[in-house]
Amino acid sequence: MSRRRVALFVLLAAAPLLLADVATAGDAEPAQPSFTELPTGAMSDPPTKKTPWGIGAGERATGFVVSRMAGEYTMIAATKTDMSNPPPSGAPTCFSQSVQNGVSVDGEPAAAEWGQPQAIVNLPSAAELGGRNGVTALHSERVVTVDATRASLEWVDAWVDPTTRGARLIAKGTLALRVVRNLPGGGLVFAGRDAERVHVVVVESATKKQSFGGREQLLSVSSHGATSASGCHHLRIGLHVEKGNSDTATLFTTAQLPSLPDAAPRAPLNGKPSNNLTTIRVRPVAIAASVSWATRDAEPVVAISAGWRAREQNVQALDNPAGF
Repeated sequence: MSRRRVALFVLLAAAPLLLADVATAGDAEPAQPSFTELPTGAMSDPPTKKTPWGIGAGERATGFVVSRMAGEYTMIAATKTDMSNPPPSGAPTCFSQSVQNGVSVDGEPAAAEWGQPQAIVNLPSAAELGGRNGVTALHSERVVTVDATRASLEWVDAWVDPTTRGARLIAKGTLALRVVRNLPGGGLVFAGRDAERVHVVVVESATKKQSFGGREQLLSVSSHGATSASGCHHLRIGLHVEKGNSDTATLFTTAQLPSLPDAAPRAPLNGKPSNNLTTIRVRPVAIAASVSWATRDAEPVVAISAGWRAREQNVQALDNPAGF
């Protein structure tokens, strides 16, 4: 039995327990959609065509703010505000670079994917031994709410030249999404599909506070063990659809739970009300996702469940991070 099939067996065996655990803690769950009920759209892969030698300094790509930083580095973000003061709940726009995640289950080199999404990307402006650093392909994406049950994932790919700070559009598109899970604390799990994959997107609550020790990142682990951590408001992972095969992934987030009625307020820090720390209840959540397509199935089978992965705990959070 292949590693991918073993992972699917374990995942599906645990799914009913995960579903039961979280369903008792949140609102009524939306119906699990079938494969054909998932909305469709487009999602890109890293470009395979030849990388340009350079991009003109006057070229621009919408949504790519490129600035020179101290120490021969170039910073890329969606806005100048994200560069200096990103939201505590995570920036709405993520930037990813091409990553090679080892080998596939068949032993062949795995295809390059967009990975390690972050709100800000830093590229060296010059090569380590002197000279000119190369042009890099970057992928940006953000989730745009349509209504209570629908959203769209807008993405843009561009070449960025860290030396000239020019940016050139490669492609752009939209992937339609629908809510498939409600998470405690206001988070949502969306899903949609393109021609080759089912995409699962976890979006954190916009009211999520930043813990005093730093913001907890969203994390995903693929069926072949590749991990991706997001420094943004959301995290996406694509599950490949193939007849006679399956693909799985697990995503991890932390839910912030409502305060208990008898929770006591914490005293101001250094006597400054704007710098208050507050105690919040948090509990880690795991989202299990799979797509399988057995030879007897008329269409791929999608399964997405969520459940607690540890006990709740109290942590310190910033009421007003901008006050520091």
